[in-house]
Amino acid sequence: SGYGQPIAEFSLGCDYRFPNTLHLKFEYFFHGRGLSRDDYYPDVMSYEGGAYLGRHYAALGAGYQLHALVTLEWFALANLRDPSAYTALFGQISLSDDIDMLVGLFAAAGERPSVTIDEQALHDPANLDPSQLALSLPSEYGAAGCGLFLEIRGTF
Repeated sequence: SGYGQPIAEFSLGCDYRFPNTLHLKFEYFFHGRGLSRDDYYPDVMSYEGGAYLGRHYAALGAGYQLHALVTLEWFALANLRDPSAYTALFGQISLSDDIDMLVGLFAAAGERPSVTIDEQALHDPANLDPSQLALSLPSEYGAAGCGLFLEIRGTF
């Protein structure tokens, strides 16, 4: 389904805030432009489906207000087709009415990508042509890795 074609996208979710400031969230997301086949993903650079590769996703989240200006958040997003997932744990600190700072870590799980090199390229690596390489991307989040982040958000 290329651009200009009608597509279906919808999400269904629920959330609940407990009296002790714990906030739980769940959401299902259907991305109609995503891939439904059971084979590997195509070349991501030529993919026209937007930010998501698959069709079916589930998200879970939890937040807890530690202080009037500090919130601790956890979030997980799973591609239900591969299966692969992305998760993040972060703290959000209100620096002013219009500025927040987020600091946290993220990690991803899923089958890692692999690269296959044409037999001829091994004999003459100095003249390697990109067409002699094949990238296999068996899961959406398997290549994402893990890391730390610091973000400053401002609103006008």
